[in-house]
Amino acid sequence: MGFPAIPGGDPGSGDWYLWAAALLVACAAGTGFAVLRQWGGFVRAVVGVCAVFGIAVWSEAGDAPVLWTVLYALTAVALAASWRKAWFRYRLGRMTPGESEALAERLRADGILLPASLRHSPAAPARLPLRTAALLALAGLVAAGAGLAGLGLVPRAALEDGGTAEKAGDCGAALGHYRDAAAAVHALTLSSAPGDARAASFSCTQVLSAGEAAGAGRHHEAASAYGDAVLGFTARFWRDGGRNADAATASRLAVLRLAHADAMAAALSATARYRTGQVAGYRALYETYDALVREHPGSAQAGQVPARLAALYATTVSADAARNPCPAVDKLNDLITLAREKAPGAEGPGASATKDLPAVRYRCAEQLYAKEDYQKARPLLEQVSGQEPKGPYAKKAADLLVRLEIADAEKGSAGSLPPPGTTGTAPAGTTLVEISNDSSEYLEILYSGPETGTARLAACSSCVTRTLPSLGLTGGCSPQAPTTTLHLRPGTYDFVVRGASGSDVRPYTAKWALKPATAYGSCFYVSKGYGYGYGSGSGAGPG
Repeated sequence: MGFPAIPGGDPGSGDWYLWAAALLVACAAGTGFAVLRQWGGFVRAVVGVCAVFGIAVWSEAGDAPVLWTVLYALTAVALAASWRKAWFRYRLGRMTPGESEALAERLRADGILLPASLRHSPAAPARLPLRTAALLALAGLVAAGAGLAGLGLVPRAALEDGGTAEKAGDCGAALGHYRDAAAAVHALTLSSAPGDARAASFSCTQVLSAGEAAGAGRHHEAASAYGDAVLGFTARFWRDGGRNADAATASRLAVLRLAHADAMAAALSATARYRTGQVAGYRALYETYDALVREHPGSAQAGQVPARLAALYATTVSADAARNPCPAVDKLNDLITLAREKAPGAEGPGASATKDLPAVRYRCAEQLYAKEDYQKARPLLEQVSGQEPKGPYAKKAADLLVRLEIADAEKGSAGSLPPPGTTGTAPAGTTLVEISNDSSEYLEILYSGPETGTARLAACSSCVTRTLPSLGLTGGCSPQAPTTTLHLRPGTYDFVVRGASGSDVRPYTAKWALKPATAYGSCFYVSKGYGYGYGSGSGAGPG
């Protein structure tokens, strides 16, 4: 992957002495000419080496080390050939013309042709002994090599200093060292320092970007940047699962992982409304916290994870459920699913979601009931009221479900029931309603008022379905009709009588004012239209 430039501007004052060192290396390469008093050769050597260095810097020679190794070798060969020529001129300057011709003959016998310009153009008189000149020339070459090696050590030292600062959590100082490493005259030594420094600075650069994004409220951007910072840090310092990592490395990585997870949590908290598929964000977050606990056991950061998860649940689930219970139902179901799938880190939030789900379902159903969206509210109430073991919202959900069914029936094509007949007295402060089922259908009675509830009446095996003309003309219920008595508080009640689940019996509704200390009776039967075009439905008559 490519890495951006290291932020922070110019590298500072660490640049000039590197160029000065490069110039000394170039001068050292010409030392041999200087001690031989071959000033033209000395100037050519210094200018030539400086030119090669300049081209290397301009073309980023560190990016093509093989090519430039060859070019540096050719430069060295050219210098050696030029110095060899100067060396012979130096030796000839110490000889008489006869000795010069004799030397040329000996060299010719060895296959070495001495240029005529050397044989017939005496050099300037030598002032240094031959051995001294050779030693000085050798010292110049050694100095040049040592200078190049020293230039190569400078960026490596800066990289190490940057790594030390980064492990200590001082990204500002670390980036300064990385900038120095990148600014080194790497082309002279074919060093990989610039690429290494840019790669090394990636994690700290992302940390600074993440902090800036988080401060501006861009939590998704901060989470992404912290994630990249963790990847960059682990790639450089946490190889082989951190088996060889030191304590400083482990501590810094734990800090980065916690910051990454916290940024992910903030991003989830900032999401205005839960969407389908958003559970993947929770899964990734739980896995991030779990990795911190698993790979850094006993660390201070791992010890903070339980509190972080509790706070996350409180802010992204509980608070959201209080504001928007209906979207929160899907969120809770997803968290429970993660726990059932044994997703890393999901067990605790899943347990909390399981505990809170009935209450959230009930609050959502209340909102839907108020909006008369009975179709969506009904399954929620059935889930809460039918839950085992019964929770604190089971009775509330069952009562609301009865009110919902009554309201739904009143909105539909239900028929109207006549008032019940008075049959006697009841204990003070109560009212009794005796209901009989004079039909071959199972019937369900729903009532809501001072009390709310349901009652079921079994079918009457000896009773028959009546024809429409007999509706309201019955003189009473069959003696075999199943009967139930409702003990209620006095007041006004809404009633619905309907066939049991799956029945095609038309529902009937009524609003009955039940007086205290009074007993009532009503006989319900089923009638079928005969020549009138009516659909099937329930009828009622006094018992």
